[in-house]
Amino acid sequence: MSLYNRWRAPRAKREYPAACCVGGGEQFYFAIYSVTSLVLEVPTGAFADAYGRKNAIVIGFLLQVIFLLGFILLPGGLLFAATALIVAAADSFMSGSAEAYAVDLLYERGKMDYTHKLLSSAKFWQFSIFLVGSILGGYAATFSPVYGAVLCLPFAACGLIYAYFHLKNDRKREDFGTAERNMLSKTMLSLSESVKNPAVGGIYLLSLLWGFGTFGFMVYWQPVMQDIAGWDASMMGAFFTLISIIILVGSKLSAYLKVEWKTVAILYLAMGSILAFASWIPLPLAVAALILVWELLFGLYIPMEGTIINHNTASSIRATVLSVKALFYRIGWVILGSLIAFAGLNDPRFLWLVGAAFILLGAVVAALAGFYRLPAAATESSTKAA
Repeated sequence: MSLYNRWRAPRAKREYPAACCVGGGEQFYFAIYSVTSLVLEVPTGAFADAYGRKNAIVIGFLLQVIFLLGFILLPGGLLFAATALIVAAADSFMSGSAEAYAVDLLYERGKMDYTHKLLSSAKFWQFSIFLVGSILGGYAATFSPVYGAVLCLPFAACGLIYAYFHLKNDRKREDFGTAERNMLSKTMLSLSESVKNPAVGGIYLLSLLWGFGTFGFMVYWQPVMQDIAGWDASMMGAFFTLISIIILVGSKLSAYLKVEWKTVAILYLAMGSILAFASWIPLPLAVAALILVWELLFGLYIPMEGTIINHNTASSIRATVLSVKALFYRIGWVILGSLIAFAGLNDPRFLWLVGAAFILLGAVVAALAGFYRLPAAATESSTKAA
């Protein structure tokens, strides 16, 4: 029975694939990527704090260039799958370093209160570039997957050149601290922040719940829409483009919201409720509309998370803390993905409902953080950037 027919089968007999629209080789590739990212996330953030964010960014771009060359030149099979190690390392080196570098630049210029505006604008341009790249890369990939990598290569090379020659060397900055210049101490300090600073610990917990809550939705919205609406690949592509535009709007509008735990709680409550409602409603257009609203709220929330972290974290461990936040998110994804793979929890709409429960729990966590008046980022006095 074809995958399409299985998706169209009666609900009681329907069997969903363990991963959406990917073959065995691609599953192996993404498994390598996920595990490698999980392992390297915190060490690379600690490297950036100990040896300079510029150095970490340069290494990240260099690894991207190596990965793209490998994607273009290497044959398939295990040798090609091994490139997942390289791109995972590249993403890990970049994940916290670039944001930490930009936020420290704001602090040096006395504009720390603009952190949320910066992150909102940065996410807007990040998603814009991602959207343009997806369209161009998707079109090129209709001829050959290699063409997409060829298009990416000059941009990665330009990023490497820019980072190496233009970014300032921040390794010797005084506020990096003199007593904690090694990766292990940076990591230990970052983990201890979850105890010393409840606001940072709250974001860590929210990131874990976010990983659990979003896995089923982000991975399985395509088979769900194919199941209930019969969408083909062209419709999926058009809807993905619309999703990207909605996220752009949300990330831009986020700059106009006040960064408070109450706002975070409201956004989590809305996203969890929407996901729970979408998990059972049978009308295709209604589900599509709910997905778009959810993505708008997602765009509003993401810059806030980074703003709270940056306003409650010392510069000397900022990249590591951002990496620990990403680590907790990846842990949620990996654990739930493993349960799906080994326990056979393959009904996407049920996974949406499970995810909604975790997101609603996140709303409770954020509400408690607001109730106990944990610092967010409303004023510069909450900053610990020195």
